Amino acid sequence: MPAVAPPRKIDWSALSLRSREIVLQCSLREAAGLSIGEVADVLNREHPEFRHLEPPPRGVYTKGWIQARLREVRREIEAGGLATY
Repeated sequence: MPAVAPPRKIDWSALSLRSREIVLQCSLREAAGLSIGEVADVLNREHPEFRHLEPPPRGVYTKGWIQARLREVRREIEAGGLATY
């Protein structure tokens, strides 16, 4: 599958509050250079309080849980036409 160019601009203010929490807790850490596994470690260590996002079952953040949440954000951006390419 060919790589898709990243969007030039995303209307972050149009994201749901749930997606904003995912971006804040997961995407920004990954963008700062942490791997998904390292992001999971940070979340498990810090146990952030989510107001609009259900934590994972048993309260353990995994790479799979984080990747699923990031896919949800991507789908919201694509479905809502929030990105310009």
